[in-house]
Amino acid sequence: MVRGRRLGDGWDIFPLLYAQARLLGDAARDATRWAAGRAALGFERFPYNGDATYGGRAVGQIPGNDFLVVALSFIAGTDFRPYFREHGVRFSDLADAQVQAHVTAGRATGTMGGSAVVLETDLAPADLAATPTVALDGTAAWPRDGFHPMRCVR
Repeated sequence: MVRGRRLGDGWDIFPLLYAQARLLGDAARDATRWAAGRAALGFERFPYNGDATYGGRAVGQIPGNDFLVVALSFIAGTDFRPYFREHGVRFSDLADAQVQAHVTAGRATGTMGGSAVVLETDLAPADLAATPTVALDGTAAWPRDGFHPMRCVR
């Protein structure tokens, strides 16, 4: 992990990603803040604006998949590109190059396997057997609306 720190367990990554998103949003408010803070956030290859990756808009509009693969790889020091690819989650060439610059501790590989329960904003019922699931195979679409992560970046 960054600066040699280690997570107690995998759940610790969620508050770190949340904090990273907030810090990126704050730095992306203007070009001066972005220039001063982007390297500390792990996004030094991302220009403030004008990049085709985010439609020429400001960096605060980067695709969510790009944010996740870059931030997760930066925080963990591990290359999460194979993990994202195995799950069918696309990311840009810019994010690909940025992650390559972060890799210090190997690659994350393998899939979660099996399937996941589809809840969205629902509360879990007492009997999960009746709850729809989605296969975690990198090709299955979300059963409620047919969404698939491959639609995020084109």
